[in-house]
Amino acid sequence: MPFVVEYVQSGVSPADYDRLKQHIDWAGAHPPGALFHIASFGDDTIHVVDLWESVEAMEEYSRTRLIPAFEALNIPATVPTVRETYGVAAYPGTSDYSI
Repeated sequence: MPFVVEYVQSGVSPADYDRLKQHIDWAGAHPPGALFHIASFGDDTIHVVDLWESVEAMEEYSRTRLIPAFEALNIPATVPTVRETYGVAAYPGTSDYSI
């Protein structure tokens, strides 16, 4: 089963998120092993939920691309919560919100 990765970090704005996505070219250089990504904001806090094929794929991407980008852009980072999924469902219309 895939793994769900949750990030919650205060002090990250939508503008920071947009700069980060551009810096790592999230849409053009799809992270190997990444299956799904959702980001939302509330109270000056970013909430991200990712679905990954494996913890190893997520760790490799974080180590080689994500953490260096956070550091280069001076955006605060947090340690994510990682859990094995129990069930995954993707409903019709999901692709309407794709990058």
